[in-house]
Amino acid sequence: MCKEKKIAIEKEIVKFFFQKKVRKRVEYELFSKKKRDNAIVRLIAPEFSLEPATMHPIDGAEPDDVIRKLIELGASKNDAYIMNLGDEGQYVTLDEAVNTAFLSGMPVIVYCGNGIGYAQGELEVGPQSRFLLIAQNHSLL
Repeated sequence: MCKEKKIAIEKEIVKFFFQKKVRKRVEYELFSKKKRDNAIVRLIAPEFSLEPATMHPIDGAEPDDVIRKLIELGASKNDAYIMNLGDEGQYVTLDEAVNTAFLSGMPVIVYCGNGIGYAQGELEVGPQSRFLLIAQNHSLL
C-alpha cells in the first residue's frame, strides 16, 4: 500500500473516532516510527481516547456477530484496515481483521471505511471492552 493512502486512512480514523483533545497527538504518534505504538496503546482504555458518541458497546459479541453487524452497516467483506501494536497498518479481509483482533487480546482498530469500524481495548481481568465505531455523520444514525 502506498504511504499516502495509509496516511489518509489513518487521518480519517483519527478524525472520525478520536476525541478532539487528543487528535493532534495521536496523529503525531501514528506517523512516528518510534511512537506509533503509543497511539495504539491509547486504546487500552478506549473510553479515554475515543469519542464517546461514536462508541457502541458490543461486549460479549463473537467475531461472527461483529462481522455481520459491520456488513449491515455497509462494510465490505473484502476490505478492512487493521491497526494494532507492532504493526504498520494493513488492508486485509474483514474476516481476517476481526478474527485477528479477537485473537490478539491487545488494543486494535479495524476500519471499514465510510465512518464505520470496530475497536477493542486490552484483555485484562474480565471481558475485553469491544465497540462498534460509527462516525457521528454516518448515514445510518
